[in-house]
Amino acid sequence: MKKILLVLFCVFIAACHPVVKPVLDTGNLQRQAERELTLQKQNAWSFRGRIAVSDGQQAGTVKIRWQQRGDQFDIEISLPITNQKYRLRSFNNKVRLEGFGLVMLEDDSAEAVLQQATGWRIPFHDMQQWLRGMRTNSATRIEFAPSGLPALFRENGWLVDYRAWDAAELPMPRKVFANSSDGGKSASVRLQIEAWEVP
Repeated sequence: MKKILLVLFCVFIAACHPVVKPVLDTGNLQRQAERELTLQKQNAWSFRGRIAVSDGQQAGTVKIRWQQRGDQFDIEISLPITNQKYRLRSFNNKVRLEGFGLVMLEDDSAEAVLQQATGWRIPFHDMQQWLRGMRTNSATRIEFAPSGLPALFRENGWLVDYRAWDAAELPMPRKVFANSSDGGKSASVRLQIEAWEVP
């Protein structure tokens, strides 16, 4: 499993950016709810960028292209240096991971498949919401940046930090850092989005 982990992830170096101090603003909650409702109606979307994962001891990054159509996803992962490709996709209520030098893995959820492949706990289901600046539930503790866009989510044992947004009419995240410390075990997922594509 460790060999698979090393194949899938290389060292990730994120550009340094000043952290925007979040502010509490209940007046933004209604606008956030309206934004989330609009995003929920978008049945198809995709992006390309880089994603990094760390368990506190090992860390790495891959290039990623994510295509979503309703509940179905098709994610292409490629190593930055060798350009070896892997594919994580859903079909017939199953999730499959396959690619160069990898025995095909299949399970009921992406979390389970990624756990088999890497040994790491990656909150894939929640990340589908977080990467678009959406909460997984309305009870989530949320803090806003001065722009009125989310700065921090605290939910399901994770702290989700929005470091940058694009300038689209409906702004979308460009940098999303999610961190968790559960029982002394740390984990982080860092997503840097280069381009969004929404029909």
